[in-house]
Amino acid sequence: MAKKEDLRVIKTKSSLKKALIDLTNEKGFDNVSVIDIVNKANVNRNTFYLHYENKEDLIKKIVLEISINIEKKLKATTFLKKTPLYSISEIHIRWYFRNLLMLIEPNIPLLKTIMLDNSLNGYINELFSLLKNQLSDLLMVKNPRSNLIFEYTFSGMVGLTTQWILYSPTTLNETTKILASLAYTSLRQFVEIN
Repeated sequence: MAKKEDLRVIKTKSSLKKALIDLTNEKGFDNVSVIDIVNKANVNRNTFYLHYENKEDLIKKIVLEISINIEKKLKATTFLKKTPLYSISEIHIRWYFRNLLMLIEPNIPLLKTIMLDNSLNGYINELFSLLKNQLSDLLMVKNPRSNLIFEYTFSGMVGLTTQWILYSPTTLNETTKILASLAYTSLRQFVEIN
């Protein structure tokens, strides 16, 4: 059983995360130093180095935490793996995307910061790559034609999710419906060619 983290450690990490987000929004990630982060978070520098090697390690661990939570959510969607593709309904897919977006929503400030700072694009790409690989496995993309459909659909889903994170043009429920509709249409094409 994993050891539960001390509440003080959780609070410290939360303060450091918030400080990093605020400072990156103010002056860009490249212009933020560890001293800036600890001063803003009101944390001792030695405490920072107990948890992180540097600011890059801090952001990498934050994104890793988001990725792990997304991975757990995807694994919890085992009904999709056990259900033949032709039996999956749009309601199933809507439920899946709603849960996924609900996990992303509390992390929007951080994700927005990462997306808007060009020096951090690699981190968001890692997150989308994880999601892509897991969805590909879930749908059992096996042939070149189904791969093309998957790539096209996934790019659209990434674009919609990015717009939602950056500009909030639609609510979580509206975005869920749009993503589910797009995914369901593609799923029908998968069924035809698999």
